[in-house]
Amino acid sequence: MSKMRTILNRNRDRLITCFNLQTAATDLPLQDGGFRDFRMSLLPPLAYPSFLSTLDRLGVLHIAADFEADRVAAALAIHLGAPLVSNDSDFYIFAPYWASSGGLTYIPTDLCDFETPRSFDGGYYLEAQMFVAREGRTFQGLAPIQRPLFAVLCGNDYIPFGYFDNYIPEPATQQHFVEHDDQAASRSAGPSRKSAKFQRVVDWLSGFGGDIVEPVNRIISRFPLAERPQAAHNLHTALASYSVPMDQLTPYLEYLFDGKTPSCRVRQVIPHDLHPLSQTNGLRALKILVEGNSDPQLSAGWSPRLTKAFRQSQIQPGFCDALYSFGIVMTPRVEDVQNRESSHLCSLPLRQLFVGLLLGASTADRRTLPGTDGPSHRPFFCEYRRVGCSCIEKHQVTFKQQTLRGSKAFTFLQQKLCLPNRPPVIPAWLHGLACILFLWARFDARPETARLCYSPIALAVCACAIAAQMRMLGGGSGDNGVRVAMVRHFRSLRPSNVTEPLNFSILHALAQLQSVHSGFATLVSLVDALATGDDECGVEVLPPQVVFPSGRLAHHIACQLSKVAAAERLRTVVTDWLPRLVGKVETRLLEQVASTYSFLMRFVDDI
Repeated sequence: MSKMRTILNRNRDRLITCFNLQTAATDLPLQDGGFRDFRMSLLPPLAYPSFLSTLDRLGVLHIAADFEADRVAAALAIHLGAPLVSNDSDFYIFAPYWASSGGLTYIPTDLCDFETPRSFDGGYYLEAQMFVAREGRTFQGLAPIQRPLFAVLCGNDYIPFGYFDNYIPEPATQQHFVEHDDQAASRSAGPSRKSAKFQRVVDWLSGFGGDIVEPVNRIISRFPLAERPQAAHNLHTALASYSVPMDQLTPYLEYLFDGKTPSCRVRQVIPHDLHPLSQTNGLRALKILVEGNSDPQLSAGWSPRLTKAFRQSQIQPGFCDALYSFGIVMTPRVEDVQNRESSHLCSLPLRQLFVGLLLGASTADRRTLPGTDGPSHRPFFCEYRRVGCSCIEKHQVTFKQQTLRGSKAFTFLQQKLCLPNRPPVIPAWLHGLACILFLWARFDARPETARLCYSPIALAVCACAIAAQMRMLGGGSGDNGVRVAMVRHFRSLRPSNVTEPLNFSILHALAQLQSVHSGFATLVSLVDALATGDDECGVEVLPPQVVFPSGRLAHHIACQLSKVAAAERLRTVVTDWLPRLVGKVETRLLEQVASTYSFLMRFVDDI
């Protein structure tokens, strides 16, 4: 069983949430967009890149793993003796399974108090709760090596909840637990049922001491004979997700500590001689926890420059799934799910070019890569994206293998995407913003993008972006006080006493712009990483928190501009909105901002 099913289910749940939001927000009577019932629990799409940008600004080291980072993160935390902060319950399970002391210190973010900062001499801190498995009561009676088996039997990302329920023998002291679908059953019984199941598994496993070989053999033997191979495969695949790759940390440690690798804080006596001629399912399970699966190194065959860009998260790891995994999953966003195609279609040409370049940069045989298929003259990768209001479907996307050989970095992008040249009089960041607008208008090709100086959302987004960038340049990009003041100022510009329903046409265009920004930024980083010598694109893509400093404010400005005659919208932004966005500044600076803004909108329209 693949984790892809779990990922797709989560994205379908997210799509349903987005659909319910649009349904509720468009029902009569219309409510203000800030209505409390519209506050959905959705991670904003730009949260991840904004978080990375913030870490860079603060000088915090971070590193991208070749594949899902859970196992590497757990191994690094154990090696360094450092706490691991996450909201993933799998970190309750990870441990140095063969160590006599020590373990993984886990801090669940769900138990952190983010609302009450506490002060001390020199700063502030947040209260958190720390989990150390050897010291807690959660897994009392279970050896560390048994905790992964406990998680698998209860159901994890690779095993559906309840898959093994009918095959776990009952402890002698416990009555068999059956989960009914009775409509009259109380919903509050759910947590207690789950707790009873967990306790049942703990009680059964604890009867085997510190062994997993025998309980695995017993579980698989209880399946019908024809189903045993599949059951064993599912169990082994799920167990592999809990192996701790302590022997694979060298490239990560060398990157983080510049070659001065600290010694491991934990000593383990790992079992050997796990290669008998005839392996039982239990021995195979033990071997998997010791050795893990032989996952291919994603960065094998890459140049050091490309590997460094990937490790620094300048290149989106999710886009690499087109070649090295089983497809790119494009997460649904708050957009017009009822009337429009996926907002990610607008940036599809950028992903096609990215995948073609990445394949050209790899020394791996295309036929051995799990993500690509098709004939050599017409290869394709898979992409999962929204279709309609309730479906996420798999699409085959054709692409061409690309290479930079013989081309300058920007010349290559210009030839493939028809990008405009950068006039000498404008800074690189403004040219980057112009490229994003141009690509959105080109790929969307709808009436609202025919003239950007008439487009409410284009005018609004650019006004916020230029105002944010000019404020940052004027106050010092590293000054946190400038950022806080800007955020507070932007929040104050939307009146709280005005009823302004959500406009999903505007929200859809905003989602498209964000998708194009994300795709273009990672494509530029890839081209720069593949360029030779000092050759680079020279295109500066502003970080997402500058281009989109306030989606709510951009929506508000766009809604107001939609009420103004098309020919008057640009003038309205220059004379009304820009002065309010920039704040109290010298007349000369305000004139500079207005001139920059007007130039940008006309420059893109004239391309």
